[in-house]
Amino acid sequence: MMNRKILTVAIATSLMATSFSSSTLAAQASRDATAVIVTALGVLHDGVNDLSFGDISPPGLGGGNGTVTVDTAGNRTGAGAGLAGGTVGYGGFDVSGCNNCAYSVSLTPPAALTSGLNSITVLSMDYETASGGLNTAGSLDGTGADTLTVGGQIQITETQATGTYTGTYTVTVDYP
Repeated sequence: MMNRKILTVAIATSLMATSFSSSTLAAQASRDATAVIVTALGVLHDGVNDLSFGDISPPGLGGGNGTVTVDTAGNRTGAGAGLAGGTVGYGGFDVSGCNNCAYSVSLTPPAALTSGLNSITVLSMDYETASGGLNTAGSLDGTGADTLTVGGQIQITETQATGTYTGTYTVTVDYP
């Protein structure tokens, strides 16, 4: 009789363990995952405006170094160097992407403008977004567009050789 009671208790315990398994106590919930693909961000030269410091005359012997600045609106000023006319202007770019989206700007200036073995040091470069301001991130309008202008400052030495000096700078835009 004792064996029968132990067997009955063992079967009852086994059945209880089965009926309260983890699957009957588990809870579950589901949610959707989403992704929104937006228009790729782009930046292109506006086809018209190139950053140009114009014609410049060096300070002359004993005059030290001079600077020439073209701001983001295309205005030119000089200190110690002569401003001799020529084409002066800011660099212009069109930015495009998703409607009403913010974007950041990175500007990489050349170390120098060169003419053969001669060079002019680039002291600084600035950008201005139409929507954000000077050296400030921009925001694309309701059609996904904005404009960006670039200016800079160069250093002219008193013995600067004549020539046409050029250099390449890079404007990079990105979604934040």
